[in-house]
Amino acid sequence: MNARNALAVKTPLVLVFGLICWAASLQGSDWRHTYTSPLLDTSPESSPVTLFGAVDVRDELSVDLFSYSFEKALKIRNRSTKGILLVIVESNIEGRFSVEGISSIDTRDFFFAPTLLMPGETETIQSVFGPIKQPTKELEFVERLPRVTSRARFVQFADGSFWGDIHVAQEDISQRSQSMSKLHQLREEYEANGEDRFVASLMTMTSDLNVSFLQSEFKQSQSATQVLKKLDELLDNALLHEKLLKTADAKSSRPTGAVVRH
Repeated sequence: MNARNALAVKTPLVLVFGLICWAASLQGSDWRHTYTSPLLDTSPESSPVTLFGAVDVRDELSVDLFSYSFEKALKIRNRSTKGILLVIVESNIEGRFSVEGISSIDTRDFFFAPTLLMPGETETIQSVFGPIKQPTKELEFVERLPRVTSRARFVQFADGSFWGDIHVAQEDISQRSQSMSKLHQLREEYEANGEDRFVASLMTMTSDLNVSFLQSEFKQSQSATQVLKKLDELLDNALLHEKLLKTADAKSSRPTGAVVRH
């Protein structure tokens, strides 16, 4: 686009932006707009998963403040011939008004789950961003349509082989053993000191997703016995997947826990 055409496009956009602010000031109310953008899969052709879905974008503009939020539904379909244990996806969202795109990492680890993401199956990850706010006077009206892109960064299969960049997944893989250790500690707390001490330890603030899940279960059920049952299920699932990975390591003469490229 040459300078003349760029100016011709930008001028009406700035004019519209000014009219919106002017109308909002006259009416004493905010301008709101909601729209949906389809998700574009930018993964390499070799990716074992297909990504699709959509993002709902909400803009709210007043004379003094602009805010925007996103609700993303990311769908991950396994197009390989193997069960998937871990998948990591990077997404980037660009709104009409935001100067910089918002990047996010979505991870789905089936290590503590009873099942895998089997061939042909689809997993949905829901996420919410915002509202993100900034003063209207600092807002740069960007000449673009909303755009949402996602690409697969890493996939680990149940047999230990993988596709993608292993460095992206190192933290998630190491967190598995840390989470298992925490669950074992809670189990031992119950056996050694009883229900009250178990609940006290359980409800301690944590960043562990499995413990957070158990905390939510207790808040809903108020039953330590029921939570203990859920805890044992998590451990059983993890031990099963761990055994399968070790078996695959042994068959391929790899050291335990090693990962090979698919």
